[in-house]
Amino acid sequence: MKRKRSKWICTLLCVVLTGGCGSSAGTATTEGTIPSETAAAAAGEKSVAIEPTRAQKLSAALHEVNYENLFTIEIPESWELSVGGTEMFLWLRAYDPAEPTLQVYATLKTGYFLKNQSAKQFYQNAYQMTGNKLLYGATAALQVLEPATLEHFYENYMEYIGIIAEWEPTFAGFDYPQIDQFETIESTPVENELSSIALDNQMIHGSFIETLSQQKGEGMFGGTVVDLISMTDPGFDCGYDTIYNLTAITAPYGMLGEYEALLTKMISSITYTDAYVTQVMQAQQITMENARQIAAMTAESSRIITDGWNARQKSYDIKSQEYSDATLGYDRYLDTETNQVYRAELGAMDGYDGSRYQKLDQGSTYYTEPVAGYILK
Repeated sequence: MKRKRSKWICTLLCVVLTGGCGSSAGTATTEGTIPSETAAAAAGEKSVAIEPTRAQKLSAALHEVNYENLFTIEIPESWELSVGGTEMFLWLRAYDPAEPTLQVYATLKTGYFLKNQSAKQFYQNAYQMTGNKLLYGATAALQVLEPATLEHFYENYMEYIGIIAEWEPTFAGFDYPQIDQFETIESTPVENELSSIALDNQMIHGSFIETLSQQKGEGMFGGTVVDLISMTDPGFDCGYDTIYNLTAITAPYGMLGEYEALLTKMISSITYTDAYVTQVMQAQQITMENARQIAAMTAESSRIITDGWNARQKSYDIKSQEYSDATLGYDRYLDTETNQVYRAELGAMDGYDGSRYQKLDQGSTYYTEPVAGYILK
């Protein structure tokens, strides 16, 4: 397990991420295989062995991790936890080392960002004139978030990571989410306590390429872009934007439906300790009451993720699931007695002449249902 934490200077405001929950679908047990149901056997149908999904197995292996008495989170035993930053800039990422697109990550505050290229040129000129690396050099290196949207942030995410890696030693050793070639599939407006001051407040259903493995991933990405400071003396705004409540769950492309319940359950399990609340209060110069609101809002992000997933375009999701099955070598069957959906290895149902398990037709709405298990050969 990788654990890195250090220090970052920060200011103003506060808000949060995380929360919510989900549950794995299906009646499959968490270990081994399940013989076909008695009713099926009595009807003379072929015996069908069903294995739990990997998501179900991971859910059964959840255990709580307490990170340096700052927060707790439930993660599968085989996963790793990586942490960087401090106070509101604390990033946490839990991920499957065997499948890097399978992850959750969250941070209360991301930034800072310049608002326009004129501001960037202003700080670059100031740095060249003064040589003040701390005041002007680091500021001149900041990313320009124009337009000020979550989508633009993720479309240029690797640039942001490069800046942090160069200028912020507090994140040394942190295993950043590797997100490139980001594409928005759809987005849903978010209503929360920051909506009245937000420049952009979205839950994005998007796809990406994981840069290390070059695997395609799919996820739900949330965050609220806020105008943090305005400074217009030069004749343009050379202040800063920031992103609060940056939260995401991701999985291999076409597999998000299978893992969504597990991943949102992990997000919902994040609990910040009193020690962390005190640290934020002192660093941000805010009241204990406001600092506690950060921890108290953790359930909001999970609910928003779940709402966004449930509101997704079903037609797109059907095509995505069909693509996933074709890529991985599966058919999909409906148990007509329970209305649960199972993936079947190609050839697993050869010779089956019963009526209980029916192969899904192309475009079936049952492709939007989570997989309850795998039918084995």
